[in-house]
Amino acid sequence: MRGQIAIDAVLAFLLLILVSLYLSYTIFFNTSQELVGLKSDRLSDVLDNLEDSALLAYSNNEVIYFKMPKIGTINYNILIGNREYNVINNSIIKLTPYKDGIKIDDNPTNYTDTIVITYNTLTLSKKVNIKFYY
Repeated sequence: MRGQIAIDAVLAFLLLILVSLYLSYTIFFNTSQELVGLKSDRLSDVLDNLEDSALLAYSNNEVIYFKMPKIGTINYNILIGNREYNVINNSIIKLTPYKDGIKIDDNPTNYTDTIVITYNTLTLSKKVNIKFYY
């Protein structure tokens, strides 16, 4: 009987170790994936808000100063054409109506309809419904 109890105890202990390893792996793996998802959602919101502000400036024919928010400790870059905005703190872009779009430079020479946000290895791009002159 003593041998049977010892084997049962060892098997129970191994089962507990196996279950705890499975749970910890699942929790830590899903948490890291969720953090990447949350960061991409926040950066996508910044893209949408920038496009909305540009459309609002163009439709109302007035200058809007778009404040690019800092997202926690994330430092990200916004690329509009060949202009790159490094958002370390709250940064501001001046959106001025111009021809059939928005200008972000004083003397624009070219335009784009794609905005790109990069953060470490994460890159999001969006084709917007308005031209950005730079």
